[in-house]
Amino acid sequence: MKQKINPAQILKDKKDKLDWQNFNFLENLLVFCTVPGRTVPKESGVHFRISLDSQNQAICILFEIDRRNDPLIRNQALKRPDYMSLYID
Repeated sequence: MKQKINPAQILKDKKDKLDWQNFNFLENLLVFCTVPGRTVPKESGVHFRISLDSQNQAICILFEIDRRNDPLIRNQALKRPDYMSLYID
């Protein structure tokens, strides 16, 4: 009998490390860099929260780009943001 795949469990069990062997830039961003919720922890004096109106049908996803041990953008010569938000209305 085929086992049912539970996507929530797969995401919970995944390692918090980018996988450049199996995934491209966008896939690594979407799978490994999303922040649960829309709050940025205090970091270098920067702290913010994105809040949406409860009746708003928009989607907002927050991504951590400059991950301390495993940054999404690895070229040190480029300026890179700490976080990026995607807002779709």
